[in-house]
Amino acid sequence: MLSSTTFSNQDAADGDATLNIVREQGLWGGGCSSAIYLDDKVVADMEIGQQLVLHVPSGTRKLSVLAHGACSGERLDADASADAPPTTFRVARYDLATGKTTIVLERKDGMSAEQPRISPDGAHVVYTRFRDDGAASAIFVADLKGGPEHRLTEWELLGAHPDWSIEDLIVFNTRDLAAFQDTTEPANLYTIAVDGSDLRQLTTFGSSATRATQPRWTPDGTGIVFTQVDGSGFGERRLAFINADGSGRDWLTPSPLAGTHPQLRPLADSG
Repeated sequence: MLSSTTFSNQDAADGDATLNIVREQGLWGGGCSSAIYLDDKVVADMEIGQQLVLHVPSGTRKLSVLAHGACSGERLDADASADAPPTTFRVARYDLATGKTTIVLERKDGMSAEQPRISPDGAHVVYTRFRDDGAASAIFVADLKGGPEHRLTEWELLGAHPDWSIEDLIVFNTRDLAAFQDTTEPANLYTIAVDGSDLRQLTTFGSSATRATQPRWTPDGTGIVFTQVDGSGFGERRLAFINADGSGRDWLTPSPLAGTHPQLRPLADSG
């Protein structure tokens, strides 16, 4: 239940961040109102069980509560942090040999740039962008020398966890299971060419069934290792393999051994 008496800070133009205040239910103080102060200015009056959302400038704000009526007493003051959502996202590359970190991608439009993978030739990067507070996602490609990015998948497909093969194919899964942990909707593997053509579905898991996530190409580009999730919620997670054409799905880890985020790399030559 929202506060019935508010005096200010109700317009989004009042600030780039929000403060959420909830007055709990309970017998203690049930007949008393509480005046809410922001930076020593009264902004609302709250009863028990009410919620107040204030639009404020980001940063540390002084928040105060003063009970009045039968429960009147001293004003209580506290600092409240109101941080605006990040609007700049960067992808960096770390050189193990030199210890140098280089920013290879920067986006300032408020949409995140996550799960990056550098192309085998080192010239491009594929990554996931989320919008609408994580409710939609798509796969993007950008040239590391600069220029516009290119969206490969439709937002409604909810692409995530892309990886780049030596054959210039992108593999990804639908519905990032970190963002949609309790989903019962299908989560499947797809491949797509780097120009956005030739979209192919590799798995056909249905609703309330097995889900596929976190795909990675084998070094020779002939197959894909991924995490297979069975059951609701976090479920039972095991590593699996599938050929690049969607055939030959098989387990890599036996039950009940859990496995996530697979990576397949050649062994170093010990000789």
